Amino acid sequence: MPFMNTITLSQNGRVATLSLNRPEVHNALNQELMAEMAAALQQLAQDDSVRVVVLAAVGGTFCAGGDLKMMREAADYTFEQNKAGGYEIFDLLGTMSEFPKPLVGRVQGHALGGGVGLLSCCDIVVAVAKAQFGLTESRLGIVPAVISPYVINKIGVSNGRQLFLTGERFSADYARQVGLVHYVEPDEEALDERITERVGELLMASPQSQAVAKQLIRTVAYQPIPAMREYTAQTIAECRASEDGREGGASRAAILHAYPTLWGEDLANTWAYYQLHRPEIDQQIAFNLAHVPQNSCCQPRRNCQTHFCRLPRTRRALRGHLFRGRCWCAVAENGR
Repeated sequence: MPFMNTITLSQNGRVATLSLNRPEVHNALNQELMAEMAAALQQLAQDDSVRVVVLAAVGGTFCAGGDLKMMREAADYTFEQNKAGGYEIFDLLGTMSEFPKPLVGRVQGHALGGGVGLLSCCDIVVAVAKAQFGLTESRLGIVPAVISPYVINKIGVSNGRQLFLTGERFSADYARQVGLVHYVEPDEEALDERITERVGELLMASPQSQAVAKQLIRTVAYQPIPAMREYTAQTIAECRASEDGREGGASRAAILHAYPTLWGEDLANTWAYYQLHRPEIDQQIAFNLAHVPQNSCCQPRRNCQTHFCRLPRTRRALRGHLFRGRCWCAVAENGR
């Protein structure tokens, strides 16, 4: 990707982080930033090495909304120029809303105006308790016009009426109440821990299913239920016939017995899942051993004293599927 002036883009394993990088102006949105964000998202959508994208910001503010310099200049724009500017932010939010991969918002500081618009297009939003939010346009003599479809979809008409009309700021806890934010954490350390946990859960799901699920939500939202009969039946039929659908169906016992299905080569993600859910998984294994007849269990690996290898024969094939022939205990011992 060409040099970027207003955003940064990094990748750690299967997770990319796209950060607004105009801290000197509180990460305000201008034409260059919006263009670079849109280009980065289009690139990430096509990058198979990326499974999840975290939207973050550099500095103490997440996003202060529209750039004040740009807004002052807009006073001298023609009607058509101002209209073109509206298209830019609307199209950026459209690119975010239609992004086929999970998009997680990391809110370390205030988010106002267009910043709320960005968060309205994220699938999961985690914020620190000190963050303030606001749809403050009415106090500047304008309205949150181009972000309104996305914001209203996120927080609903009733909440939109109050927040659009007052232009008041509101707390992270209130943002959670109205559905803009999913989790509120006391500090940035806890913020990153929560994001790591949420990303870990997202990596456990099929990437193809996630892309279809996002399209499904956009299609069925606010549509009459009877009108969705054909569309939803067609969607599930296509998913079951897909590669991920066949793979998941072949190892459906993984879900029933508290084991993850491994998508692609994400072995490290499976190890992370085991670490996160170790008590439940160990309990399930103990239950299996206690209730499955001995003659239906495979033998432990030579010199292996753990119960990880003592699984029902129906699990043996699954274990080979998950770890490419490597036994569960070897993964547990080595962490890879």
